[in-house]
Amino acid sequence: MKKFPLLVLSLALANVLWAVKCVSFEEVLLNESLDCEAVSVDGLQTWSWDYYYGAKISGYSSGMQSANEDWLITPDFDLRGSQTVSLVFNHAINFAGDMEKEQTLWVSTDYDGDVSTATWSQLEIPTYPSGSSWAFVDNVKVSVPEEFFERHTVFAFRYISTDETAATWEIKNLRVRATCEGEVITPTALPDLGDGRLKVCGGNMLNYYYYYDESSRPDYHDEAGFNAKTSKIVDMMMMVNADIYAFCEVEAREIVLEHLADMLNITAGVDYYEAIEDGINQYSDSYDNALKSGFIYRSDKVKPYGINQAASTAQYYRNTMRIQAFEEISSGEKFTLSMNHFKAKDSSSDAGNSTRMMNVNNLLSSLSSKAFDKDILILGDLNCQVDEEPIQKLISSGYTEQLLYYDANAYSYCYVGSGSLIDHALANQSMAMQITGAGVFHLNTYRSSCGTDPGVNEYRYSDHDPYLVAMNLGSYENKNNPDEPSKPDNDALEDISIDPTSYQKILLEGNLYIIYQGAIYNSMGQRVQ
Repeated sequence: MKKFPLLVLSLALANVLWAVKCVSFEEVLLNESLDCEAVSVDGLQTWSWDYYYGAKISGYSSGMQSANEDWLITPDFDLRGSQTVSLVFNHAINFAGDMEKEQTLWVSTDYDGDVSTATWSQLEIPTYPSGSSWAFVDNVKVSVPEEFFERHTVFAFRYISTDETAATWEIKNLRVRATCEGEVITPTALPDLGDGRLKVCGGNMLNYYYYYDESSRPDYHDEAGFNAKTSKIVDMMMMVNADIYAFCEVEAREIVLEHLADMLNITAGVDYYEAIEDGINQYSDSYDNALKSGFIYRSDKVKPYGINQAASTAQYYRNTMRIQAFEEISSGEKFTLSMNHFKAKDSSSDAGNSTRMMNVNNLLSSLSSKAFDKDILILGDLNCQVDEEPIQKLISSGYTEQLLYYDANAYSYCYVGSGSLIDHALANQSMAMQITGAGVFHLNTYRSSCGTDPGVNEYRYSDHDPYLVAMNLGSYENKNNPDEPSKPDNDALEDISIDPTSYQKILLEGNLYIIYQGAIYNSMGQRVQ
């Protein structure tokens, strides 16, 4: 028996968490290197690495088929206490013989470097390729039985060829995922959302493209980059476990969120996540139509109510400003959700404020005529802070900023070393009464100049943090009346020491107030001085 050195081009491990006790994790292998052990039992050929095709082996060489037995063995995993363990991978087989005997998957809990002395059990591969082409079958999922949840568990792909059949087997994008009851992979704490039955997650996906090779916008330009970003977004979705996801800055085609919903289903081992059909399929990458906002939802918890609509007629913003109502299946209660991406700041004299005011006016007009339910929640990257004119226009129209209501220090974006709240969750009065909590999940900024742990952020997929809102539809609690903002008396205001550069949260006369950049707001986000 002979072992071959690993061909380690670069290590690309995502969210690797090693521990003696159970810890939820996902390890990505066969993505950018042959980061598994190649062991040859018989024959001259062995596993090797190819940048395009992944881990690769063939018993055919120099015009001849030859007998081989070769194993590709993962690192060992501590799976004790795991609730579920699964393997997901892509593979292709050409020139096949009997694939179910010659290209197989195995597991061992006592492997010590010698495949001949280890105890191996075969795991069924549920989907094989055709065996006669180079076409990959993607996202093949293998569930691992609980009896193999041990301290030193390894998985192995076993290849056999003969003098009569010598297939070529290619494997890539292997993911080993373990989940533990009551545990998730969290680099920083999730916000406290109270006891809400429904949870909504919003976020800017930073140029998330399915057809990345047709655009210069994404920061990835190959399949590995696309898969890596998809994996990180799915990780976030698994962590927050929302019932509705509202995303902006994704490619303006339906397949993008459909693919993301499929990946979430595969990773979670369920089949109920679906993308809202919006009919947006732009085949030109011009600035005017390249991006959109859209929704993914749990079909066992909610269902679409009414149709998906644009909140603007402007060519660019008709895709990025969207309205969709949902109905909670268990209660029959409904609400209207609006996801938006307003004009970014620029170098003009008003830094794009006039366009954002157009965005706000279009949004308010559309919600007044297109909302399928009177309870309205506005989400999105609105590219301005709470004291700026567009947000103040929404507040004066009866909407309250929920992220600041529940956390006066909320921020979602880091710029020049300081945190800014430019992503928002605004609710009208009837909607606000049903909200139990809201907050920002600092997944993308927790290792940054705004965070407490500067350094490489292995979780980061965007420059904006995701944010969450939880609600009990139909349960109305009388929060502050947005038409009558509470206001401290002048003597109390004069005694306040205001820091004009940051958020402050103070209690005056039994009421909560927020000081933000020199202005004072009540707990509903309304300016009182």
